[in-house]
Amino acid sequence: MAKVDTGVPGVSGERRSNDTLRLVWRQRRESEHGPPVTARKAPKGYWTLPDGTSDSDVRESALRVKRALAERGWFEPPKTVADAYRLHGTFTLDDAIEAYLVVRGARLRAEGSRKRVEEGMRNFANTVRIVLGVSADRPVLGPEAFNPQTFARVTTHWKEVGGPRGRPYADSTLARLQRNVLACWAMLRDDPERWPGVTGGILTAQQSQQRVHHEALAAPTLDEMRTVVRLALDSDGQRRSLALPEVLLLCSVIGCRPSQALELTVGAVDCVSATLWVDRGHKRSTKRYPRRIPIPRWLADAMAYRLQGRDDGERVFDEVKTVSRKALQRLLARAQVRPETWRGEFVGRENNRAFTWFRAGVQAHLGTAGAREAAIDKIVGHAPATVRERHYAPATDEQTRAAIELIPPMDWGPGIATVQWGYGVPTVAPRNNVVRLRGA
Repeated sequence: MAKVDTGVPGVSGERRSNDTLRLVWRQRRESEHGPPVTARKAPKGYWTLPDGTSDSDVRESALRVKRALAERGWFEPPKTVADAYRLHGTFTLDDAIEAYLVVRGARLRAEGSRKRVEEGMRNFANTVRIVLGVSADRPVLGPEAFNPQTFARVTTHWKEVGGPRGRPYADSTLARLQRNVLACWAMLRDDPERWPGVTGGILTAQQSQQRVHHEALAAPTLDEMRTVVRLALDSDGQRRSLALPEVLLLCSVIGCRPSQALELTVGAVDCVSATLWVDRGHKRSTKRYPRRIPIPRWLADAMAYRLQGRDDGERVFDEVKTVSRKALQRLLARAQVRPETWRGEFVGRENNRAFTWFRAGVQAHLGTAGAREAAIDKIVGHAPATVRERHYAPATDEQTRAAIELIPPMDWGPGIATVQWGYGVPTVAPRNNVVRLRGA
């Protein structure tokens, strides 16, 4: 242990073996009678300074201690690491992220959105440690992380190596991560007294990764969609769960996602008026509010058998809990549909449109068949594109009904009738969810 001259009488320094510096001083001791006195056995005060503290910071810290001892006889060192760094004119990256998550989280309503922002900022902190070579036992300083040089190195790491999974990020994911970092950076610059030491300025839009607007993928045709639905019966069409082809058929008619079809309840379907309520969406931007849309008459007649004798709160497709992306990818590959309709050539992605594949096909088919754009938007749950369609001339029920009736009945092929979702009379096998189809 080496002694260090702080240049301030009454406050000494000790250099530890791990190169950390500790200031030492004598506190005043309360006497039984009269004012406080300083004695040889008075308690010592200790203050371990952050790593990398300069000589000027050491002297400034010792002066703070000396002033406190002269004014009140004692000095209370900072209790947290963040307070210690702030006293030295800087701050830690973790402290800044915690503050940003509080500010950003107050603006986000969805729990999933807040969790994604937090994961992105933690990812940034971990990547900064990697690119700067900061050990786990040393906090990362905020000015070290929020500068153009570090930001550029983090971006390069995300492009070439990726995140915890070791896969390079797609352009859209990279842009989302960078937007949160830049927003945190802007918050720090707006309050220099609380977050001192940030230099270099905030990056401009040209310096950060921009969202790349790739050309839209081609939409599948009606024949391609029906081929995938038929393939869900299995290759021989003899043994298969009834729910999967029914879910995909509903997606190919109203343009919903599989998750929306699985959330459909019995009470939301009205087979008499051939309408249903869709009360689940993908995100707020796609209008996650209940909406009443029509369905083709042939589809309502086919769904009737699933609703008989069941409670309104039950799910229509209660046999299937979820439809995985890999399952849809296998069906698309086996059906030999055009790869350009579902497989994007983006960095770090194997597939960019699996859950919305039917959604794209329905909109393309209705648009080609002559349906009004506002009616298509109402069916798939998009906000109208113009003020006229929103307020002055929205799609009427008759126009929406005429648009949905442009979807022809499902042709399941020879030997299978077109009633009850195209099946003949299903004979249930001893095992759950397995049926043997008998052609009508």
